[in-house]
Amino acid sequence: MNQAELLRHVADNIEAGRQAGYGLYCDGYPSQITQVDDFSFYDAELYSLAPKTVIINGIEVERGIDAIEDGSVCYVVNVSSKNFATKTVWNYSCDSTWLERGLVFLGEEKAIAMAKAMLNFQDGE
Repeated sequence: MNQAELLRHVADNIEAGRQAGYGLYCDGYPSQITQVDDFSFYDAELYSLAPKTVIINGIEVERGIDAIEDGSVCYVVNVSSKNFATKTVWNYSCDSTWLERGLVFLGEEKAIAMAKAMLNFQDGE
């Protein structure tokens, strides 16, 4: 992320009434940050956008991807399969509905998490 992108993101957050660092990750921090100080703007390349999430049945999970090239390997949420996800080679003409519904992921673990959230499957403590 460059300095202009970081400043725009922070300004958008402030205008929306959110914390300045909402939706940002910074190298070296294990989780999403909440504060952005004046010195941070000089190290803008350390920042990246946090993955977008949704809350399904009270469980926060990463949202599916918005776009993918034909022929790319991906994982589609499949609540009827044994492991909750199906590995596939993307074909937009056949699979566009899955993408539009946010059910396509580049990582298997993210697709599984989405399927479990949809089923409200929570591990016991």
